[in-house]
Amino acid sequence: MVFSGINIEYGGHIALGLAMMTWALPQLGLDWSAMKMLYLVATLISAALLTGAMLTIVGAMALVLTRSRYLFGIYFDFWELARYPLTIFAMPLQFVLLSVVPLGYMAYVPVASLIGKPVPLIGSAAPFAALSAGPVAVLIAIIVWKACERRYQGAGG
Repeated sequence: MVFSGINIEYGGHIALGLAMMTWALPQLGLDWSAMKMLYLVATLISAALLTGAMLTIVGAMALVLTRSRYLFGIYFDFWELARYPLTIFAMPLQFVLLSVVPLGYMAYVPVASLIGKPVPLIGSAAPFAALSAGPVAVLIAIIVWKACERRYQGAGG
């Protein structure tokens, strides 16, 4: 069931992403130690967990609200914002992207930590936050799913 909705066309996105990372990472001029490489891989896994958890939370809301399509729209709007550096946004939006809709941990926080840039609001905790955001989001998604499942009344009446 998990793989029933996979779109093979995303293979191009994955290939392009890997090619861009292969080109871009040496351009940073970082001293790539084994720990930095491990950190990079771990933050990619954390970002994937965060994405899955956020989609699960939105999907769980459908159990209670019966319709959650608009929530997916809101999620993807914030997802688009997370593509840009947090520092270009006003402080309230930075706070939202680091707490309420924590998509800032998908790209900005891990990269800023890796290259030594300051991260607003979380400062020196950024490397740890980037690693823990995904697993914490999964735990929250489990709690939300169970709460929504308990309140599910059935869509058919």
